[in-house]
Amino acid sequence: GIQKRGIEKMDRGSEALLQVPETAQRAPFSAAAEEIVFSLVSFLSGWCYANAMLISSGEEEKAAWYMLALAGILVFSAEYIFRGKSRSIESWLLLSCFIACTVSYAVNVLYVRERLFAYPYQFDRVWDGGQMLLFIHLFFVWYVLSRSGKMLEGKTGHLLPVDMADGFVIIPFGSIFLRIRTLVYGIRKPFEKRKDEGKKPFPWMSFAAVLLSMVILVSAVSLLMDADETFSRVFNDIYEFLSFEIDEMLVVRLIFSIPVGAWLWGLIGGSFRCKDEVLEKRKGGIYGLLEELKKVDPRVWTFVIILFSAVYAVFFVIQGNYLFSAFRGRLPEGFIVSEYARRGFFELCKVMALNFLLLWMATRSADERTRESKAFKAACVSLLIESMLFSAVSVSKLCLYISSFGLTPLRVQSSWLAAVLFMGCALWMYSLLTEKKVFRYWMYFGAVTLTVLAAI
Repeated sequence: GIQKRGIEKMDRGSEALLQVPETAQRAPFSAAAEEIVFSLVSFLSGWCYANAMLISSGEEEKAAWYMLALAGILVFSAEYIFRGKSRSIESWLLLSCFIACTVSYAVNVLYVRERLFAYPYQFDRVWDGGQMLLFIHLFFVWYVLSRSGKMLEGKTGHLLPVDMADGFVIIPFGSIFLRIRTLVYGIRKPFEKRKDEGKKPFPWMSFAAVLLSMVILVSAVSLLMDADETFSRVFNDIYEFLSFEIDEMLVVRLIFSIPVGAWLWGLIGGSFRCKDEVLEKRKGGIYGLLEELKKVDPRVWTFVIILFSAVYAVFFVIQGNYLFSAFRGRLPEGFIVSEYARRGFFELCKVMALNFLLLWMATRSADERTRESKAFKAACVSLLIESMLFSAVSVSKLCLYISSFGLTPLRVQSSWLAAVLFMGCALWMYSLLTEKKVFRYWMYFGAVTLTVLAAI
């Protein structure tokens, strides 16, 4: 009997251990009315995106209008969903960049503007259509992360690559089924007994009435267009834009729009639902990893950076006449302008990128005492000055090239890249000397100048 009672107690204890406390259980899924509405709107967003990207010959103008409509829908959705979040100046800046690039892309397709460059350079703009689309995607994701307050450091910082991974992959793909869950909840909820009687229900019947009225209105406009030629001419462009015929391309666009819309709502809705605690935990893990890297001997990085600086100094001495000829407006012997300008330009830019990588590794893996030492700072500043000199040499070559043969899109792009790298060196040097965080200002400089080149 004693053994039996002991076994019963053990069973009851095991059951108690297996029971999940009520406070620890995951709350059932629920969605606000605006989430349900905008998850439906995401179908329209996906449709506009599919029509803007999957275009046939002769449909470029129609695709441009779809791109403008898509931008308007996405901005309105994000602004309404995140209306309760405090707005930062950074979000205004990124929103402006996104809108400016989108409008410039559409204008370049819809209207013939005065030529900037001689034929046949791309679309006669600094950036071609593919590059513009890349910038539009980049600025939109960056804007949503900033507007939702889901950047790991609260704003643009040195963890921006991780933020971009969140915005392009982790948040949207992690919430790829959020639209389905939201819509299922929206369909099921009206049929369930409301537990919170004091909460005003979403006016579904009014919403359905508005949709039905719009269908009737479209039918009425169509009849009026048949009855009157003047009225028909006024609404003909709108009718042609909204009209469609069922064909293979339509089916492809429809299928393509479904995952795209789910991704777009996954980004916006997922950012809205993403808990700050999750981001704080991830940020803490990254900071912990960076702290683990701080095990390099204090003298190692100083020696390595001095070694790099010495190698560059020898390079400048040996190649001084060749490198600095462009500053005097002269060509080295045996060179023509085009060969001199092209030779070594991108190699110098790659060297600067390697210097950035070296300095990032050094500053992140050095301890506090090393970063504050005068020898370490002097070595870093010396390397940055040499990197700025590399950038200046690149720009001087480009200026000589441009003065001889004029501007082309690639030459403007190269000049922009050299200017951004030069500014990065200058700001990093300022950060080392003042211990102020200026990485985001470098990103702002690149974003604004890129947008300006896209708009002209």
